Amino acid sequence: MVYTLTLFQILEHAFTLKTKACTSTLYRGDSLCEACIWTAWHYLGTATADSRSALLCLSLESLKSIVSLHKEAASEIVVYARVFVNKLNEVEEDKDLTDLNMHVDYNRQLFRSKGS
Repeated sequence: MVYTLTLFQILEHAFTLKTKACTSTLYRGDSLCEACIWTAWHYLGTATADSRSALLCLSLESLKSIVSLHKEAASEIVVYARVFVNKLNEVEEDKDLTDLNMHVDYNRQLFRSKGS
């Protein structure tokens, strides 16, 4: 089976994400699998819709084609990707890795890196 690397954002209703470590409920505005956009990633669980739901799916290829049209956005995305991967690398235990949104505080991380 072939999987497309895709970031998902929940638009309506709820999903349940089941992994070996836990079961989480995702709601409107939550995202999952963002890591696959910024680094090599293997999905860690299975997301199942609890009811009729809607997802926004953004593939790496789509993101590249959109960002290539906007130089300022491209430079911001490069910085964000670095911050995201640095945050991911701070996870000490593999069991703490997740497909859920890591809630990277981009502005705080960027401010800290510029102030150093």
